[in-house]
Amino acid sequence: SSNSNPRLRFWVPSTCRLGGIRVRMSHWRPRACVLASTAKRGRGSLACAGLVACCIAARPGAEAQAMKFDVFDVVTKLIPDVQQECYEKLFADSMCCITSEVEQGIHRLPVNRPNTLWYCRQMNRCWDTDNGAGKRGEDLLWTPPGATCSSPRILYIHGGSWMYGSPHTNGYPSLASKLSKASNAVVLTVDYPLVPVAAYHGIINASLDALDWLAVHGPKGQPCARGEAPIFVAGDSSGGGTAVSIVLRAWARGPPIAGAFLFSPWLNLLCDTPTYYHNAFGSQPLPGLRKKAYFGDIVFRDPPIDNAKSYKTTALEYVGGDDSMLHDPFACPHCAKPSELRDLPPMLIVVSGTESITGDSVTFARKANLVGGQVYLDMYPGMWHDFPMYSGGCGSGRPLEQALLALRRTGDFVSSVSEAWARDSSDASKRGEVCKIATGDPGISIFYGTEAQKISFSAQCESARASSRGAVVAPPSAPREWMYFLSGGFCASVAIFVFRLIFPATRNVPVAALDDHSPIGRDRRFEIEECRSLSK
Repeated sequence: SSNSNPRLRFWVPSTCRLGGIRVRMSHWRPRACVLASTAKRGRGSLACAGLVACCIAARPGAEAQAMKFDVFDVVTKLIPDVQQECYEKLFADSMCCITSEVEQGIHRLPVNRPNTLWYCRQMNRCWDTDNGAGKRGEDLLWTPPGATCSSPRILYIHGGSWMYGSPHTNGYPSLASKLSKASNAVVLTVDYPLVPVAAYHGIINASLDALDWLAVHGPKGQPCARGEAPIFVAGDSSGGGTAVSIVLRAWARGPPIAGAFLFSPWLNLLCDTPTYYHNAFGSQPLPGLRKKAYFGDIVFRDPPIDNAKSYKTTALEYVGGDDSMLHDPFACPHCAKPSELRDLPPMLIVVSGTESITGDSVTFARKANLVGGQVYLDMYPGMWHDFPMYSGGCGSGRPLEQALLALRRTGDFVSSVSEAWARDSSDASKRGEVCKIATGDPGISIFYGTEAQKISFSAQCESARASSRGAVVAPPSAPREWMYFLSGGFCASVAIFVFRLIFPATRNVPVAALDDHSPIGRDRRFEIEECRSLSK
């Protein structure tokens, strides 16, 4: 040990244990660099496992306190425990763990609209017989307390590859009730005929009929005047792609749409975006722990080519076997030219940063924003397909913070657009205009779901107005301390010298410029200056 420099102290562990060691660091000073070597026991000998360097900046005015540093903590605390638990359960069963609890106080009403009856039977090759064989076509209407005819209304198109799912199963009662509560909106989940009972045109027409019904029916199904409330279209997965098709179709037929929001939408029927490759599933054992690290698409784990082929086979069935429809801009919004996406209503897209179809959302958002669109894309690295449906934490007893954040921001988006719609409903040119994130344009935001990043949609807008650069600023409650971890097998003095040489000014870096648990300078959000320059 050496204490000649008050800013440096070294500890060498005197005891070891299999798989790692707990290193006790007694007192440290603000902005002190502390080094500790770690070791693990080999076969009868002590083997060096590496070097850990921690550079700590204390909260201004805070007193230095004793702390413990555990090698295991570095591994297991990189992500929340509930997220790791979800990974393990999804790896064992990719169809498990969707939250089923329905929000209390939200009124549930079965709706049987005229001419909606269809049958799911083996004789017509309907695959969804486990979710209710026989008569189908009953929608569900969810109404929050205090809703009126002027309250927002949401038409929700469920996912399931157009072959599975219903408003009554697969976690959709829970999701619809949570959306109704978060947005204070009336939500109609439609039981459209599944493939192959109906194909693209039949599903679109059934959804447009539901949209027409919702335009003149409000809370608990009571009749309301057309145009009295803002109407939203929403969906997840395959239903998200259909929701965009409805938005594109509704400009020619149907009531005006105030906005749309999508969860993990499947927008590219050609199934050839690069994220099929880059987000392919993989896993890595964690040395010394009986756990694995998982990365990529943990729900759709086939190799990239097999995954893309499977998706495309399903897409071809969706369009009734007509290969030319895979390129149709209405059926395949990803295939639309930027000019065909003009005048879209405001949209919010919530997607995992690590699923196979992430690229669908990114490409669509950039195309739409090139021509003046208002598409806001929230990306959550480390999540999985349709993760907002797992807000219950996969049965862990703890909530999945990323899912709660996504639902909260979705509700805030609906409220913001609804307020703008009510304010500007007399002027069609301003209908649905909401505050612009970043430098006057909608943007792509990245969220890790930590406590410091529980930023609402409206708060993000306020931050954008207050900042000349439009950076997403952490809320005041965000902690001021920050920590980096640098590991290697070099001696302590060399590591400190190199660290201080490369990062001479790290102690002065503002918190707003950093992402939690990430290297210095990594932005929270993809910049969209490229799109802005291209549009000019």
